[in-house]
Amino acid sequence: RFDMGIDVEILRIELYNHNQAAATDVKGFSLEVSDDADSWRQVLVNELADSEGNTPNPGQSFSVADSGRHWKLTILSVYAQGKSSGLSEVELYKDGSGTDLNHFKRFVEHKIEGHVLSSLAGHGRMQCATACSEQQACKSFTYYSTETKCDLHSKNRNVGSAYQASVDHDLYDKAVDKHSSGYCRRLMLDYRGTIATTKAGLECQKWTSQI
Repeated sequence: RFDMGIDVEILRIELYNHNQAAATDVKGFSLEVSDDADSWRQVLVNELADSEGNTPNPGQSFSVADSGRHWKLTILSVYAQGKSSGLSEVELYKDGSGTDLNHFKRFVEHKIEGHVLSSLAGHGRMQCATACSEQQACKSFTYYSTETKCDLHSKNRNVGSAYQASVDHDLYDKAVDKHSSGYCRRLMLDYRGTIATTKAGLECQKWTSQI
């Protein structure tokens, strides 16, 4: 078990098998998350490839994209019965580097009511981020924390009263727009394009005036 002390969003885990000649590799495993260490939610069930004999044993990476304070990894099966087994190392990554999720700023326990372009069922956070990134009209998405589902929105958190607190949702505002004439790094701090007016002809505000 891992107690992070605070709510942490984990996007990827990397597992290393035992790397011992007399033992056997871990096969099946599950990953669960909890806010209070009492009620657990399963976020991943998968299998490790048999890497017995490899020196060193390579790390095997799995996408997660969920959040919580307490994390629990359980070994479900091994490749050979009657031998000792285990993992030599477990790494949990909270940085979304290299994924579309890194292009969004997360607002915990908030949502946008309405302004829905489309609703996507059976989608994780990274899949929702990719879907929104690919649509120029998409400015944010609301992720349902208790379901594998999201709503893509045509507005961001500056929409007004439609931006609301909600325990069962997280809002992700698009911070990097792949469709702009220039390119902006994370959090939109250094836009390098040439456009200084809106589509309607209004002058853009300064970056120092985030309203």
